Amino acid sequence: MSLTEQLIADIEIRAAAINTPVKDVLESAGIDWSTWWRWKQGKSSPTLGSLSKITKSLEAAENRSRKAA
Repeated sequence: MSLTEQLIADIEIRAAAINTPVKDVLESAGIDWSTWWRWKQGKSSPTLGSLSKITKSLEAAENRSRKAA
């Protein structure tokens, strides 16, 4: 498994754990779904900046989920 595949899988697992669609995490991060699709297809790789935005968005969603529980 490539690093990009592992990063994508980790994001998907974390989003699923809090019942949040990846599409919502991406939207909050300002990342277009087509960009995600290209990463998943191996046509391009995420930049550190994009990964940082997604991580912040996912952390915020996780925090909201914990507070709601």
